[in-house]
Amino acid sequence: MAHEGHRWFDLRRFNLTSTLGIAQTYRALYPIPQREVLTSGNIIAQNTGY
Repeated sequence: MAHEGHRWFDLRRFNLTSTLGIAQTYRALYPIPQREVLTSGNIIAQNTGY
């Protein structure tokens, strides 16, 4: 089956998750691994809500 399971990732890529009725924006984002946040030298900040 072509493209099965790709819709969610496409909606996230184009920032269209609000069209699904997701009111809390943090539910549309994954948390950034803590190791990456700590080793970035304050360049990367954790996504809000995590």
